[in-house]
Amino acid sequence: MTTAIVQADDFSGAAEVAHQFSDCGLATRILLTTTRPSASTPVAGDCDVIVFDTHSRGMSPEAAAATVRDAVSHAATDNPSLVFKKTDSLWRGNIAAELSALAGLGYHVVLAGAFPAMERTVVDGNPLASGLALRASGLWHAEPTAPPEDLAELFPVDGGVRFVALDDVRSADLKVRLASALSGGVPTIVVVDGETDSDLAAVVDAVAALGFAAAGRPVALAGTGQLAGIFARRLAGGSAHKTQSLGRAAEPSAVRHGGRGVLAVVGSASPAARRQVEGLAAVGFDVVCVGPGSEGPHAEGPRAADLRAALGQGRPVALAVAETPVDPSRSAAIIARLALLAQEIEQGLRPDLILTGGETAREVLDVLGVTSLVPRIAVQHGAVVSAADDGRLVATKPGSFGDEHVLAQLYQAIRSHTSTPRAGLPAR
Repeated sequence: MTTAIVQADDFSGAAEVAHQFSDCGLATRILLTTTRPSASTPVAGDCDVIVFDTHSRGMSPEAAAATVRDAVSHAATDNPSLVFKKTDSLWRGNIAAELSALAGLGYHVVLAGAFPAMERTVVDGNPLASGLALRASGLWHAEPTAPPEDLAELFPVDGGVRFVALDDVRSADLKVRLASALSGGVPTIVVVDGETDSDLAAVVDAVAALGFAAAGRPVALAGTGQLAGIFARRLAGGSAHKTQSLGRAAEPSAVRHGGRGVLAVVGSASPAARRQVEGLAAVGFDVVCVGPGSEGPHAEGPRAADLRAALGQGRPVALAVAETPVDPSRSAAIIARLALLAQEIEQGLRPDLILTGGETAREVLDVLGVTSLVPRIAVQHGAVVSAADDGRLVATKPGSFGDEHVLAQLYQAIRSHTSTPRAGLPAR
């Protein structure tokens, strides 16, 4: 029976939180769905945790809300489960619409959106990055809009949203204060401050002490991957599962033997991403940079044939965004071009994958026909290797995560798993 349902709006975030649960010994599967899952989709049974990537960050608010309603309501039918909504630590995406969708299903929502491990905090309802206002941090440079200065900006004035200050989070009676905030007759969203891991743990403890319910309604938790990790550890504390005995039915098809190559697709032109691509070049990747020119799978001409030949010989290949200023309005077209080029290069070869950025990862997985994955290991926080349902390994990370070595570390993790059988991962 499924213990928890998790919804993320992009794939790298889904993999990030899925690994948090899997690492605690909970049998976890990631499902790629933007519509209501079919009746045959494995959304219950032997999985403790189902993570839905609704791929909704770039949708309209109305479409994003609809996908969340479909995924959560279908998965919860006849199988009451705890609900966790993963939010972006930089407050991107349709956060208000997706939380409101949960409220529309009858859930109260407690949102703790800080990520202290990356110095992303919330104080007095204001999002901060390394102590600076998020708007002054430069971390939204690739976004077409400005970040919120105050989280109240995300929600309608009459949207039934309450705010809990840091002093209240750290008080001895946080449970009582949350219960009071959730005591009304309608579903309520409560946004809480947070600066430390202890602040996030206090929120999880208080909601758990309420039995994940208040005033006759279920309470959903919402927040970043760091909050998900705390939530996962609490769930695992009451679970009979052990890391060595993951649910067998949650396994994808066996990973196949063979000397396949590795294809990396890096959908970011940030300085950090460029340094990470340099790390791939240093370990032997053939790197080709794709500019914002003509779209289409054949845009690279003969170069695509060269890269395909390299993959066929078992050599690693990387597609990256060229070092040119990128108009945010063209980002989706560039990512689509990367995905189509990846499809042309890998056709019939099925290499293992390294994918950077949630939107890039999802576009590539969609064109390659991957529909579900099981998380395996992480080399850094959020940098996760998963086993896909078609037998390949897929390494992913959020675009803003990781040091300059992270992509090379993901490559080494794939090579390690394909050359030596490891616990919990079938040999090829």
